[in-house]
Amino acid sequence: MYITYGSGRCSLCRLRGANHQIRETQRSRFLAMQLIAEMSAVRTFGPAPPAIVMDAARGHKLMMGVLICGGNIIAACSGNNDNFQPFIQAANRKGYTIARYRNPPYQTRAGALITAAELAASHGGGNTPQPGRCAAPKMINKTLYAHPSHRHSESHRAAGCSEHQLLPDDCE
Repeated sequence: MYITYGSGRCSLCRLRGANHQIRETQRSRFLAMQLIAEMSAVRTFGPAPPAIVMDAARGHKLMMGVLICGGNIIAACSGNNDNFQPFIQAANRKGYTIARYRNPPYQTRAGALITAAELAASHGGGNTPQPGRCAAPKMINKTLYAHPSHRHSESHRAAGCSEHQLLPDDCE
């Protein structure tokens, strides 16, 4: 089963359907899984086999994703993991563009400003990252702000997006 990001009408920009959705595709899922495999190939210290080293004692976990936009593949980690070295090294080896957290204010694809109240209302609660720090918003912001004049062009539409959660048990 594949995911569709933005499947309903957006309350901010009023776009919906094919003009607004970003679909997970077979290619985006493959590239995300390939990036995870590449991350686990990063050498760790000591004689142990390659592994992704995470802090299992604190229950450290993160989302990692890729977004295909034109000829670019953009990758991001959720939360405060913009400098997570296994991710950075793997993305660099694959030639992916790394998306990092961007401070608000944010705009919709239609160019409307997202207010601080709307942004705060989008927080998932609990231990979820603050709005804008999840992998998908980082990647979407990277595409929107890299070339603002191309926001509505077909060459600048996302062709696929996939995210996967990395848990400590998955990485040891």
